[in-house]
Amino acid sequence: MILYDYHTDNNGYYSPGPGMPEKAKRHGHIRGWVKTGADGRYAIYTIRPAPYPNRNAQAHIHPVIREPGIANEYFIDEWLFDDDPLLTPEIRRKMENRGGSGIMKMRTSGDLQIAERDIILGLNVPDYPTK
Repeated sequence: MILYDYHTDNNGYYSPGPGMPEKAKRHGHIRGWVKTGADGRYAIYTIRPAPYPNRNAQAHIHPVIREPGIANEYFIDEWLFDDDPLLTPEIRRKMENRGGSGIMKMRTSGDLQIAERDIILGLNVPDYPTK
């Protein structure tokens, strides 16, 4: 499958990169595509996004899934960080768990923060094709 993800910069904005086409600016310059291996594994190396300024929204990453044999891509739950103080119990309860839980527990290895996110294709995705 192909995973497209995008998120805010370290100030909470979808900041455009130099020379970006106008249509691409909506998602900012911190975005990318990755194709999973045959075993379904993938890795993304990025910064930890900041929450939107002056709002109570949690820091998050937007993931979009493109599966072989399925005509349209689809969104799964935003990836949230378990240690985010803005991630309240109420928000946790309201999550749809599209593709499985989007809440990621962080661990540290040297200077890196590491999160793992298993995606369950089609789980809780409206109108997901059965065949």
